[in-house]
Amino acid sequence: QWKVNGNDVGNNSNIFTSNALNNNDKITVVMTSNASPCLTGSPATSNEITMIVNPLMTVSLSSATSDPILCQNSVMAAVTYSIGGGATGASVTGLSAGVGATVSGGTVTISGTPTVSGTFNYTVTPTGGCGNATASGTITVRPVMTAIISAAASAVCSGTGTTINFTATPNTIPTTITYTINGGAAQTISLPVGAASL
Repeated sequence: QWKVNGNDVGNNSNIFTSNALNNNDKITVVMTSNASPCLTGSPATSNEITMIVNPLMTVSLSSATSDPILCQNSVMAAVTYSIGGGATGASVTGLSAGVGATVSGGTVTISGTPTVSGTFNYTVTPTGGCGNATASGTITVRPVMTAIISAAASAVCSGTGTTINFTATPNTIPTTITYTINGGAAQTISLPVGAASL
């Protein structure tokens, strides 16, 4: 007869299996013999085993967002995660160049200055404990914006005109171009998504 903390949990087997044990549960077995006439010492109680049940590792977001959006070469606001459940460290994969992760106590901090643009899907995996917990996020790094103006002709005859081209990158978001002529009043034009120049 198997017992957990003195309570019957199973019988008639030389093996006891359970996935519901708690930390410090005490396991014993009581054996009753039917071998006549040698019944001395029956029933016999085994020694006691005290179970150590380690918790499963955990990881959870502790900063405002897991998915920052910023421009290339800009300092990223730190993204932080809390780890627990026996985790002693963490690994972080999928970060952009210029961005790294540190672990201090129960906190994972992702920070830095991304030096390349793109979409970076990262994963945080606690280590050193039981289980397979993960958390994930996305860092979106937009490329540095550039603006260039060019003229079809930089020298023209009086009374004639020329074409001025405005070119901006990236062209994946709507862009507003503000310009002046001879220092006059500011004027604006819009460059729609997908257009490289206007």
